Amino acid sequence: MNSKVLIHTLLISTLLSSYINSSIIQYFLFLIYFFFNFFKKKFFISEIILFFLLFLIFFINIILFNADFFKFFISFKFFYGFVFIFYFAKWNREIIKIYFTKNFFHLICYLIILETLLINLLPFEISKLIFLSKTENFDIFYSFYIRPPGFGGNAPMTSILLLILFYTVVKIEKIIKFKTFILLSFLISILHSGTGFLLYFLVIFYLFFLKSHKVKFEREKIILILLILIIFIFIFINLYLSSSSIINETSKLSYNYYIKLIVDQKIEMLKLLSLQNYVFGDLNIFKNEVTSSDYGIYWFFLQYGLIGIITFIYALKIFFKDNDYFAYLITALSIIHYPAIFQLSGGIILSLLLLSQSHETKNKYNYN
Repeated sequence: MNSKVLIHTLLISTLLSSYINSSIIQYFLFLIYFFFNFFKKKFFISEIILFFLLFLIFFINIILFNADFFKFFISFKFFYGFVFIFYFAKWNREIIKIYFTKNFFHLICYLIILETLLINLLPFEISKLIFLSKTENFDIFYSFYIRPPGFGGNAPMTSILLLILFYTVVKIEKIIKFKTFILLSFLISILHSGTGFLLYFLVIFYLFFLKSHKVKFEREKIILILLILIIFIFIFINLYLSSSSIINETSKLSYNYYIKLIVDQKIEMLKLLSLQNYVFGDLNIFKNEVTSSDYGIYWFFLQYGLIGIITFIYALKIFFKDNDYFAYLITALSIIHYPAIFQLSGGIILSLLLLSQSHETKNKYNYN
């Protein structure tokens, strides 16, 4: 089989891994590819340091702390799997350039629209057969609408990854087509995530007002769509707060929920940690690994400590070859609450963002 077909098959199956509830096989293939090519490639000193830090994390957890290997493997795959996906994408840059285009973005959007139609129009049991166990966590709004989980595993993470992909495409193509903007706005609406709405307006504000001198767009039409979407959000908030079926959910908008239940609860748990836990983390304090959960950065810290967080930040620092501080910002926002980029599909989207460099930067760093 043609190597290009194999590469595209692996990337697409990874991007859609949440639909089949499987990511271990894809991750193994990324690992095999990485180690098979490791001695054929040249690395910067900064990259060698990164590999040492990753090995140190392995050594600390498996050798010193005697963590369960399978638990460590699943956790490490989740939080650091993007490193190996990044190198796979980097070493096949010419083959995967199609993923940087608006056409690919449109394809992903159409896939989520199809998923939305299937979930909401087909009988529940049939939807469950199509989407496997994902239907167990469907969120029902207004007693009739089920928002699609999407390729991110749930609606909030999918909306985050979709916005990062949109930003990446705009960064490469330097233009926002009206059709692309309509699709993005529509998708953020049907994904129906508060996190998605907030990040959407942040990305749009940056591109339209702070980056407008570098990005072409049809201002009047897009402003009209923005106004319509803002009205829609106000209607959504009104219906959300008045819905008797989600009275308990409205408590999440209160001061008590965030300060007393969330912040205080997490602080109390942090007080129980030793200095060793703060520095190195400890997988052994969990019965099972904690990966796809709310407050991603918190669980990341508990499992890998400051060493783990520093390693992650260092990886991003050496992978980002230009000074796109907004890319840093949306990457940070994507892990503080929902750990979107830690999903295997998120690793693909993050890799595209990391590789979306200007020609000047590519030439300067010989990033080939």
